[in-house]
Amino acid sequence: MAASFPASRPLVRFADDSLATAESNHDVPDSETKSIGSLNAGRSNGNQTSTVDRLEELELCRAWRDHQDLAARNRLVESHLDAVRALAHKYASGRAPLDDLVAVGRIGLLRACETFDPDRGLRFMTYASFWVRAEMLSFVWHNRSLVPAGRSKLQRRLHPLRHERERMIQETGDRDIVDEALADRAGVSIEQFRRGMSEWNRRDVALDEPIAAGSQTTRLEELSDDAPDSEVLLLSREVCDVRRDVVAAALESLDERERFIVESHLMAGPEEELSLSQLGQALGVSRERVRQLELRAKRKIKSQLKRTPYEVELLLVS
Repeated sequence: MAASFPASRPLVRFADDSLATAESNHDVPDSETKSIGSLNAGRSNGNQTSTVDRLEELELCRAWRDHQDLAARNRLVESHLDAVRALAHKYASGRAPLDDLVAVGRIGLLRACETFDPDRGLRFMTYASFWVRAEMLSFVWHNRSLVPAGRSKLQRRLHPLRHERERMIQETGDRDIVDEALADRAGVSIEQFRRGMSEWNRRDVALDEPIAAGSQTTRLEELSDDAPDSEVLLLSREVCDVRRDVVAAALESLDERERFIVESHLMAGPEEELSLSQLGQALGVSRERVRQLELRAKRKIKSQLKRTPYEVELLLVS
């Protein structure tokens, strides 16, 4: 069945009918897309992936660099597909199939062709392996989960340590020592190392799947929300409003001195609260007189609350 793809991400088809799309940061030009087709035409006719010796590789690289010879570049890419497949085996998984990794690895070879300098004395695959691994790691990261996520330099550094970590834990049995040693090698703290490993090992979980074999209960049914429901929040807000109105009405029954004592002593916060002696100095009376005024204010407030309607009392009790 034919599939449609966005026009902004060119589609590349290879000999084994695997598809790869050029990401926005490394788009494959139309000329390269056509050259891949011609490269795969030879493979579809029965030609197997072949290798080239150092001298022929040098000639192919110079032909492409100096004359933009597409046939030479195609031959160069074709001769290193076995090496790409070998690298792909290291990263293959359920979400990163081998054929897809080989496809993005080919794009890595094309990127390497653009910047490789044959006169520096390196073999082509020594240089190209960086680009091939970068493409494969990018593919693995973006396909490890259905939820999109960015990829940092730290995660790229930690990826090769995943399998080594598992092996060392099996050998030593001490996860803390292994994590500390690998974190030191990666140049990060142990907390960053474990957080990065957790990101790589994260797996998607379907909420509509049963929690156990033969169970009818799904993970979605097991989820709970600890926050109070809307009815409790609404009732709490109503109680606060009623209490505020009742207290305001009770304060209206007090005279000026009584209200000053209540607001400065009974209702004030710890930092603003005034002692009975301080209140006496402010009002020009003794400390004992302030205590008497306070008791009288409390009796008035209590009397005012007794006249509260029955419905309001129910809210206050709740």
